[in-house]
Amino acid sequence: MFIAAAFLPRLPMKQALGIVFTGAVLVRAVLLLPDSVFSDDVWRYLWDGEVQRQGQSPYGVAPSDPALDAIATTPHGQEVRSRINHANLPTVYPPIAQLSFRWFAYHELGWRIFMVLVDLLIGILLARHLIQTGRDPSRVVYWAWHPLAIIECTNGAHVTVLAVLGLAVSLLLLEKRHLKCSAAFLAAAGSTMLIPLGATFIYWKHAGFKIVALMGTVFIGSLLLYPGLFSTGALFGLQSYAGSWYSGGLLLEPVGQLLGFDATVSADPATVILRVFLVALWVLVAWKVRGLETWKATRLLMLAFVLLTPTLHPWYALWLLLPSVVSPSRGCILLSLTALLNYRVLDSWRLEGIWEFPPGTRFLVFALPLLVLIRDGWFQRSRAFATPAP
Repeated sequence: MFIAAAFLPRLPMKQALGIVFTGAVLVRAVLLLPDSVFSDDVWRYLWDGEVQRQGQSPYGVAPSDPALDAIATTPHGQEVRSRINHANLPTVYPPIAQLSFRWFAYHELGWRIFMVLVDLLIGILLARHLIQTGRDPSRVVYWAWHPLAIIECTNGAHVTVLAVLGLAVSLLLLEKRHLKCSAAFLAAAGSTMLIPLGATFIYWKHAGFKIVALMGTVFIGSLLLYPGLFSTGALFGLQSYAGSWYSGGLLLEPVGQLLGFDATVSADPATVILRVFLVALWVLVAWKVRGLETWKATRLLMLAFVLLTPTLHPWYALWLLLPSVVSPSRGCILLSLTALLNYRVLDSWRLEGIWEFPPGTRFLVFALPLLVLIRDGWFQRSRAFATPAP
């Protein structure tokens, strides 16, 4: 990928983009051939989609509940149900994600193909935007040939990819001052996965309060599509997941150890306080970066998310990779690569049923990217101070 990024700018634009997207399509097509799904989440998508297609709400009732026995009447349905992770907990996926499950999640291969199409569309939109803004369009290789994007759309197939598309479209529309459509897409992205809502302050600064109010209205309207979302069971599921998510993050466990408590114990009040503190820090970053250029502000916002989140599944780094294509940052691109090392937890999970990272994984994921980010930040600051005032 890095070699291609250095070589492609020397070629005519059409030839360079032809190489990028031909390679992107071919490698994704090859990886679709094996019946290989990295994540248990896909089975939840298929289950939630089938529950809806049979006229029931996906919220409030866990897949293991006998009340849903009628959903799994076929051999494939029974297989899907048996492979759902945390089948004793109701779904927590927001409404737009649920609509995508209903329309596209019939079979694991079909869903993976859908994710490939979404992923390639993100690449096309990024290339088009780079051309229109006078940037080097070959930078799209950082998305199209990035191992994380390739693995996630073909083998991970997380709905996060769809939410990233929504965020990308909203940012592109914001730059073109199509403010109402931009707000609608941001709300839809937030109703797929909640992370894009962190950009609310950026939209407030660049589009105004009325647009943010419109975004909030669309988002709340999407929640009303599924009244079951407000049921006791759905809220229990959300609380259970939110309190127990801690996997591969930079700060939660080390800070807990430094302060003398086990931050993996979700019921510990100290853990709750620490989690709230990390969220508050992210909100503070969102406020601080709001006035920067939109793609740079989004990159810094998502960098803060990756560094502060208690859970860093590799696909979470897609939030950072997207703006890093348009707003260059070597450290952010590197972090999106080293985040792949968190897949190492799957070895012990598949062999022994234990979710445990190999020793040193956290250091390998974060050490070098942070050094590069600090170094680049220091040099940028030094150049800024060294530039004489006009």
